[in-house]
Amino acid sequence: MTITDHTRQDVAVPTEPHFILANHISSHFALGTFITIAGVVQSPADIVCYRAYDDMLFISSRVHTILKNEITIDVRLSKDEKERVMVEGIRRAFAKGKNVVMYLDAHCPRVPMRTLNRVVLNYFPEYAKQLIHVLEPSGVNKFGYHRYPATYDLDVIHQQRVKIIG
Repeated sequence: MTITDHTRQDVAVPTEPHFILANHISSHFALGTFITIAGVVQSPADIVCYRAYDDMLFISSRVHTILKNEITIDVRLSKDEKERVMVEGIRRAFAKGKNVVMYLDAHCPRVPMRTLNRVVLNYFPEYAKQLIHVLEPSGVNKFGYHRYPATYDLDVIHQQRVKIIG
């Protein structure tokens, strides 16, 4: 597998714990996003994910096993409970000095950001947020991404996402 940074200029990666914010892609049975981000993340990180992979038939139990140590949100929880679990998990990750990977869209390329994610990100204005735009593969197992400059301003992230999905 090849994972290529298609960023046109040098973009620094924050050295302190920060958010890595990404979009979903549909390739490789929806695992293409995770493959690409695995090539992007260069320091310890926890992933905010939903326990919603039951439809992956033969591999769902393995996916759930892999994600058990991540910030896993049960899809059956209420919105308030999801928010609480997410915030607590992110606080634990940052307290351990880890980065936090969060997927902004709900597997829908037309949605710039899940409302719940925006609410949760507002709890953490003191942490940098870096947008990674994951690209659909350009060939067999050729993954790519664009890295955007880190910011503390959530509105900047939202504007970048709106431009991308434009």
